[in-house]
Amino acid sequence: MAECVLVLSYGGGFETWRRAGILLRALKLIKAFSSFYDIVWIITYDDHEIATRYQRLIPRNVRVISRPRFIPKLIYSLFVPVLKSRALRNVRIVRTWQLWGSWPAILIKFFYGS
Repeated sequence: MAECVLVLSYGGGFETWRRAGILLRALKLIKAFSSFYDIVWIITYDDHEIATRYQRLIPRNVRVISRPRFIPKLIYSLFVPVLKSRALRNVRIVRTWQLWGSWPAILIKFFYGS
């Protein structure tokens, strides 16, 4: 089973994309990834409540890893590879949105050899 993870820019998420006017463009890219992989994980900095609002807009094989509200964004970015190890251990491709915030992807690669 081929899995991929998309790591959003530091602090970014669906709500940020909506406010910037790029949500539909980003969703098209996510949809394209979902057609190539059995499971696509998205690491977002939105909290669970916000991420859940956008769940209906993404394909069924896309799973969202959202930030718990009580964890600051910087701490989340450093520890998400460990906190979500069960989900991320089978990932083979790690893609970042921008260089800013790529350290979670580097950590995923380091821990799981993706």
